[in-house]
Amino acid sequence: MVIERGVVPDVWSYNILIKGYCKINKVDEAKNLMKDMFRKNIVPNIVTYNSLVDGLCKAGRISSVREISYNILISGCCKNKRLDEAMNIFRGTTKYSDSSFMLSLTSLVSN
Repeated sequence: MVIERGVVPDVWSYNILIKGYCKINKVDEAKNLMKDMFRKNIVPNIVTYNSLVDGLCKAGRISSVREISYNILISGCCKNKRLDEAMNIFRGTTKYSDSSFMLSLTSLVSN
């Protein structure tokens, strides 16, 4: 990536890459980029989520869409100071997979 040249990617750089990977049906690479965003404290925006959800739906990966949707709900609840509701949703996500747990936990902690 361009980091080697001293250019630090922002949310828009990631959005372009995520959308591109989804268009060529490489949704796992797109998901990995989103995980990389979280590791680097780069906050995904609506474009990030829409691109990934669209790519996952087209690839027939509905369970992965569910994970992302829960993450969006938890983040929204936290931002609106509805922590009890966020925790209830979080408890429901842990039954799906480790990745949904980690994304949801990131939302709870960062808000």
